[in-house]
Amino acid sequence: MRKQYYIAVLIIVFYQLATTGMAKADNIPFVLSSIAKVSTPGQFPITYPNPCSESSMLYIKSDKVDHLQIELFDSRGKLVSQIFDDNTEEGVIYQFEVSAENLEDGLYYYNIRSGSENIRKTLEVKR
Repeated sequence: MRKQYYIAVLIIVFYQLATTGMAKADNIPFVLSSIAKVSTPGQFPITYPNPCSESSMLYIKSDKVDHLQIELFDSRGKLVSQIFDDNTEEGVIYQFEVSAENLEDGLYYYNIRSGSENIRKTLEVKR
């Protein structure tokens, strides 16, 4: 069951990369053996791996031209990093690498704002 779920996620993500022209053999962001479990297949944002020890990738698909702001906060609400603050293009999948090198073990929160939408995702750093 779990392997089938991962295959479905891979197919959805690869299809979305292919339809945006990003799917080339040299830039596929992950392999089947290391796909993160997503609560709803194909739904963005996706963080992988989560938990992480060295770094994690954040994937976001922009549904429209809009301003996107992504910030990372620690469990106490302190701003750790401004990851992105710029305009996006419609239909593009954005990929951000978040280094955990200088982060302590624990829970962190992505605050993702686009227009009037505000999404919060968690990232766990575990060594």
